[in-house]
Amino acid sequence: MNLYEALFPYYDTVFPVKAPVVNFLAEQFAGHSGGDGTGERVAGEQVDGKGVTGEGGYGIGHSDGGASGLRLLDAACGTGGHALALAKRGYSLLGIDLQEEMIDLAQKKAQGLSTPPQFAVMDMGAVDPELWGRWDGVYCIGNSLPHLGDMDAIRKTLAGWSRGMRAGGARPGGTILIQVVNFANVLAKGGQLPTLEGTQAGRHVRFERRYEPADDGRIRFLTRLTVSEPSGDEKSTAGGEWTAETLLLPLSPSDLQGVLNELGYDKLRWFGDLTGKELTEASPAVVVAARKA
Repeated sequence: MNLYEALFPYYDTVFPVKAPVVNFLAEQFAGHSGGDGTGERVAGEQVDGKGVTGEGGYGIGHSDGGASGLRLLDAACGTGGHALALAKRGYSLLGIDLQEEMIDLAQKKAQGLSTPPQFAVMDMGAVDPELWGRWDGVYCIGNSLPHLGDMDAIRKTLAGWSRGMRAGGARPGGTILIQVVNFANVLAKGGQLPTLEGTQAGRHVRFERRYEPADDGRIRFLTRLTVSEPSGDEKSTAGGEWTAETLLLPLSPSDLQGVLNELGYDKLRWFGDLTGKELTEASPAVVVAARKA
């Protein structure tokens, strides 16, 4: 079993869906049909059978925020948490991921929803709009795009997303939203990312992440997953430790701007995280919402 196979049962514990992030995503796409981009928040909302709370004790609301009839592509959707939350807002969703186990779990979580997202095992650059239907917007978060490894693959992938946009509507060309790590900031601070921890079924889950420069200009993404029993006995049959190394392309704001401009996306809004904070040199992430003028 490799690290990612070991991680998927604990994915939602390590990467929980957060209400401010869902609110931010909804706001970026709501304007397609004339919405004001403000998402109503409803206390006590349940997502995937779990209470998902944000600032002020609010959950993820039901307001469609102008979402009616809009279809979004969630590229590298993981276990589908954000797609499921946005589906409850009135969006139609197609979520794709390379990991079959992630998609299996996403489909199970979608059972019982009146309008569940579609989920499929697929490379983020291989989705065919003629087969799966066109979309009004795309989001790719979780620092997923740098996994493609080179700029040619990234250009091809973004061009495919652009070609898949539905013609017409209030915002021709749709919206492409991308989130990546602020590599320059993280590397300047030594490459260590925050450790993610949680408890699930009595087991402590710890996910450590670190970046180191590779000789070819890419980034070595070093990860360690530890699952242990409450006693701390990591040798138990339910526990264990796994490590992995993945090469990433350290995408910068100028890299993203260049590719998006090539595709005609010249109206770019930049943020420093997935709640809409201002982008600065010290921001943990680089987020861009791209539209055509």
